[in-house]
Amino acid sequence: MDPTFNSDELVTIAEVDSQSEFLVIRSLLESAGIDCSSPDLSEYHIKGRRPSFTVIRLQVHNSQADDAVAVLKDAEAHPISPEPDDENEP
Repeated sequence: MDPTFNSDELVTIAEVDSQSEFLVIRSLLESAGIDCSSPDLSEYHIKGRRPSFTVIRLQVHNSQADDAVAVLKDAEAHPISPEPDDENEP
């Protein structure tokens, strides 16, 4: 192992195309106790300008990366279906 490697540095676990997709995934990870951030959105919010990137990187602490990937894989394997609308039931 590289002695200069910080085991708690941020690592990219996924890339998404929209801020709304990022917010959904961040919420999912945070509900599992995993902090998530994006340097791409930080620049957008701090500088107040439209982002010039095409993807938004999702980053977590290296120590939580395996758990975060597992949460995302589980969510992908078991998508949540919308609740049926009671008004439309016979």
